[in-house]
Amino acid sequence: MRCAFVLAIVFLLVLAACVKPECAGAKDCTEKSQDAFLSSCVEGKCLYAPIANVCGNEKCDASEDKNNCAQDCGSCKGKVPGTQWLEYSLVENKCVEAAIEPKEVQLASDASSAGDKFHVETTYNQPFNLKKDLFDFVIRLEQSLQNKDARIADVELSGTTKDKKKIVLGRKDINRQIWKSVPFEESLIIDFPAQRESELATLILKVRYEYAQGARSERKESAVQINYKDQFLVVNPASEYPCPASCDDKNPGTKDRCGVNNFCVHDPIPGACGNGVCDSTENSCTCVTDCGACSGGGSFTQASCKGGQCVSQLRSNVAVTPNNIFETRDLGPVELNINYKFNAPLEAEKDKLVIDVQQYRADAGFSKLTLKTIRLLEGSQVISESKVDKEIGQAPVTLTINIPKQAIAEDEKTLAVGVWYLYVQNEKEHEGMFQKQLGKVVLVSSG
Repeated sequence: MRCAFVLAIVFLLVLAACVKPECAGAKDCTEKSQDAFLSSCVEGKCLYAPIANVCGNEKCDASEDKNNCAQDCGSCKGKVPGTQWLEYSLVENKCVEAAIEPKEVQLASDASSAGDKFHVETTYNQPFNLKKDLFDFVIRLEQSLQNKDARIADVELSGTTKDKKKIVLGRKDINRQIWKSVPFEESLIIDFPAQRESELATLILKVRYEYAQGARSERKESAVQINYKDQFLVVNPASEYPCPASCDDKNPGTKDRCGVNNFCVHDPIPGACGNGVCDSTENSCTCVTDCGACSGGGSFTQASCKGGQCVSQLRSNVAVTPNNIFETRDLGPVELNINYKFNAPLEAEKDKLVIDVQQYRADAGFSKLTLKTIRLLEGSQVISESKVDKEIGQAPVTLTINIPKQAIAEDEKTLAVGVWYLYVQNEKEHEGMFQKQLGKVVLVSSG
């Protein structure tokens, strides 16, 4: 038994002596690339030492990723280990962690506040990638019955975590006027200390705005709130994202650049249409975005652009109706036939109030009647006045009152004509005045 053991040892030693060495020197070690490894021959065996920061050294160094060295770091595809909604993806020729099959969510909501009605359209990706996605929304002021000069102050997006904690996801100061029927577009960068993957509920978009109300244009504040029912999935990739290939927002009023955290920034250009300010050189015909649309009107007028200016014009389908109001006016020793003629509606700076007047009867001793002044009145307020100094006899006399441009394009007023007169009877002068009610008349001012 002992002899057999000794013979086995001897056999192994002889066999080992017969094995050929792997190498005689470093030049014999060619199994691995000499560009990525330093080779050496030690006791007949090849040893390979990886060269740092060289692709192919079988180590994913700090300067390498799945894009520039798939050989060491693996290919840029597949799910990120340990995650549910992340995968590897190429973005601007860089391999990054990205959301798996993000779907665009589009929601439309209506909200009311302080007598104003708003329409809000929201667009965002699901899952939402904190490193690249924006929370986009469009706000349109649909109706404002009594408020004016509405300005959006700021917007805030908040959510609720699974443990019922409310957190602010993003906030932005706006301070821009919002015009009726003109869409206001804005984007929010969501920034909060999120985990690699998060799930939020009760997403709320709050839009705080200011407006003027009343004759003194007192400034007030209100808010519009949009509630989102669906779960909000958020991913926070470990990768740093490059700047987008383009930051062009198609708005000539902004200067576009890549900003903090490689999100696009759109800086307003002073004096340019689209910068959010209605500059002195702009109006609602030359820059709707900044100054609002040239629109609106009433039953008889329509705002429209003419010569680059927003003017009010009589609607083309409006039928102008001539009105005649006749009366016999007894002034004591003399009686007059008077016919008041005017159009309905009455167009300022174009139409006139026409008054035809003549003597109908005169007593003995009456010698002369002079109409001194005629005025168009709304209560005690003088709308227009004409100094006539016309003597009225048996032959008809025509008097006119011009209608000046009004501050409001279309305004219904209860009007009257006031007539101041002087007559002579028995060689004595007598002064007086009378009024004739014309009723409700619509005054329109074009231009």
